[in-house]
Amino acid sequence: MKLQGIVFCHFLLGGLTCAFNLHLPTKAFLCSPHTLNKPFPLRAGRSWESSTPRDVIISRRNGSVQSVTRFFLNFLKALVKHPFKLFSRVISINEFKSLMEIAGELHSKENDTINIQDEPKTSVMLKEHESEEVAIATKESKPTEKLGSKSLTPEGERWAVATKGVDFSGKWQLEAEDDQFKLNYDRYLANLGQPLLVRTVALGLIGRTKEDLRMSNDGKSLFIRGENARGIWERELIASGTEFGKPEFEPLHIPIMTADSEKVEAESWWEGDGTIHVSVLHGISRYHGGGSFESRRYLEDDGNTYVCISTFHFKDVSRKPNRIEWRFRRIQ
Repeated sequence: MKLQGIVFCHFLLGGLTCAFNLHLPTKAFLCSPHTLNKPFPLRAGRSWESSTPRDVIISRRNGSVQSVTRFFLNFLKALVKHPFKLFSRVISINEFKSLMEIAGELHSKENDTINIQDEPKTSVMLKEHESEEVAIATKESKPTEKLGSKSLTPEGERWAVATKGVDFSGKWQLEAEDDQFKLNYDRYLANLGQPLLVRTVALGLIGRTKEDLRMSNDGKSLFIRGENARGIWERELIASGTEFGKPEFEPLHIPIMTADSEKVEAESWWEGDGTIHVSVLHGISRYHGGGSFESRRYLEDDGNTYVCISTFHFKDVSRKPNRIEWRFRRIQ
């Protein structure tokens, strides 16, 4: 289409030049098929007599200025009387036919190039569409995994294992600088029946409290090595509850020694979808007739804070549970 437009302009300019002996600026060129694309002037002759195109519309041999209306009337008369005489000075009929054939060939090549460039994009789009259909079909045909013998997580609210990513392992230092914590700790000891002298000594040494925790076997085992005002104590808590593919279980009661050198039974499990470790020490005889210690352990602050909420449940139901919150920061 571009070449056909050039040919039309060639004809038009040729007619104008021949009819009125016009001279174009030297930069006006066109390529002829038999000149191997070598540029040449449409017509040789005199140059424009004015310095700028807007000063002179049409330049004639005698240098006069012709009106636009008369210019077109003369051109139309010459075109009607001798059309081929006008255009033959610029391009012949055979050259015109050759140019039309070349234009047709170029047009076909442009269409072929467009088709070739578009084909890969179309293929990619088709392949992506097919992949999406296959993925949708696979997703729809895949059977839904149900909780049961091969469940993704243990069933129920009591698990024997921790969820993935939960690990208490590390060394922890008690945060005891807060005055509010010291008031709560003094009240906690008082509710357990501890005298003022014991509480005063304990408050003075509470800042030394540390714990070293080691988890293993997906959280089934939690080993604790504690250090406080009374010395160093150790215990291992073994969790019991549902596991992957094992919805039934028997609670485990493991004999251990308390920090007061009292032999009791410990029962442990995981709650909160495997994020909270719960342990209960059964059979404690001290502290207003005895009872049981419950501890709930979990992590905060992206695993940098370890929290343990200790609650003593009295056998005497008239007494309210005695509770305190311990907060440890990771030191290793």
